[in-house]
Amino acid sequence: MAMNKMSDAEYVKLSPGARVRAWRWWFVVLLLLAAAAAALAMIVEFRTAGKIGGLSITPSPVLAFASSVVTGATLSPPVPKDSDLATKTYVMIGILSLIAIVTLVCLGVSLFSKDEHAVSTASDMLKTCIGFFIGIATSYFGATH
Repeated sequence: MAMNKMSDAEYVKLSPGARVRAWRWWFVVLLLLAAAAAALAMIVEFRTAGKIGGLSITPSPVLAFASSVVTGATLSPPVPKDSDLATKTYVMIGILSLIAIVTLVCLGVSLFSKDEHAVSTASDMLKTCIGFFIGIATSYFGATH
């Protein structure tokens, strides 16, 4: 199922604003949920990284407020001080950052490219990344346990 209401040939002729208006409602909802899930995952991972190995990472007041609102006080379990866990956390942050960058690039291509094949490929990759971030959200909320 396509993320927009028209063919790729018609879609690439539109301006970026008209392209956004052509998106289906469910795609916009999933895109917003994926953005929230990505933010949640990054906040939780950064909070976890700050508790590992005696590191003292002090988030900005805005990040501290956002993380407490999004994650709540009881969502982050206590983390043992282990160097392997610290490495795994930083690898997880790197992977999430890379997938977030790919998501933003695909969003940019789907909004600004005039090539039908590029728009089609970027749309498919964008849907895959959205599914990945929604899967992360279900994992953090315990829906997969």
